[in-house]
Amino acid sequence: MQNKKLKKMILAALFAAINIAVSSVAFITNFVPFQHATNVVGAVFLGPTYNLAQAFISGTVRMFIFGRPFTAYTGAVFGAVLSAILYKKTKSLFAAGIGEVFGTGIIGALVSYYPMRYFFTYPGLSLDSEPIWFFMPMWIPASITGSILGIIIAKILLKANLFNKLV
Repeated sequence: MQNKKLKKMILAALFAAINIAVSSVAFITNFVPFQHATNVVGAVFLGPTYNLAQAFISGTVRMFIFGRPFTAYTGAVFGAVLSAILYKKTKSLFAAGIGEVFGTGIIGALVSYYPMRYFFTYPGLSLDSEPIWFFMPMWIPASITGSILGIIIAKILLKANLFNKLV
């Protein structure tokens, strides 16, 4: 049992590292599809707890090292947990993708609004005049793109039986 937990911790750290490396060079502001892809792959191989951990680690590094705003957390953790819960219940990659899109694109976007409105500012933009769903038009396409990519990667990894002992 301890061995399996250790393997999942190592795999979560690996996913977080890959996510940080790729997301730091391949992103458009508020469009980070590799975070979403990592969440979907993590949903399959890590489960809710360790997938939350990798998303939290990724968000922390992106915030404190790369200067990303608070949305580095809210844009990662809700989708990571919901996609893993849905995958755990259904064993469906499609369900994991839907969980990521709903968790990040809708829940994460809505939860991000008030902290970003009151604690952060965008140059030339005040969220005071923007609707609560302000982040959704940016985050839903990113989470859809990342979920599709994550489903493809998860299918390849499942077919290759690379992480069979963890699932």
